[in-house]
Amino acid sequence: MADSRIQLVAFDLGGVLTRVDKSVDQSFFEGNAFELFTIGRISSSEFFERVAIHTPKTVAQLEREFLSMVSPISELEDLLARLKRPFTLWSNINQSHFGHLLNCCPALRSYELLSAGLSFQLNLKKPDNRFYQACLEALKLRPDEILFLDDDSRNIEAARKMGIQAYRASAHHSLISKLKGKSLLA
Repeated sequence: MADSRIQLVAFDLGGVLTRVDKSVDQSFFEGNAFELFTIGRISSSEFFERVAIHTPKTVAQLEREFLSMVSPISELEDLLARLKRPFTLWSNINQSHFGHLLNCCPALRSYELLSAGLSFQLNLKKPDNRFYQACLEALKLRPDEILFLDDDSRNIEAARKMGIQAYRASAHHSLISKLKGKSLLA
């Protein structure tokens, strides 16, 4: 029987539901453009223009390479279809990567409250307590009614301090085992 306290599962994207290829051009991470893009303070065109200063690649080449950094885990569609609770996304992600993932994985389009926990929409990043507070307010749930799975221990610790049931899940096996342990998979 599923843990009756849990009303919603909140997933991080990068490293949990998606793979992140960090072998890309390091120009993406020069200066503060990536950080500003991730919290929605600059547009995608401004981000790519700033990155283009550091490399001979064209903006179009940079955009293609940047999008190729993220890809859904192969089991994602099946995993989300088997969940016994609704889900949402709590992720430090930029608008370009998020749009790319929505195109790659139709199951992500079914998640609850589209803007509940995306850094580029909240203008905040995990592990900032204000990030979790904004998510809780948007969801109108008590912290103990949410199961949060993330690959970063700092995010887990911050969520637990807010009273959220948070666990580390960085690989397909640990993700499945956490969900099965809470009887949340069909």
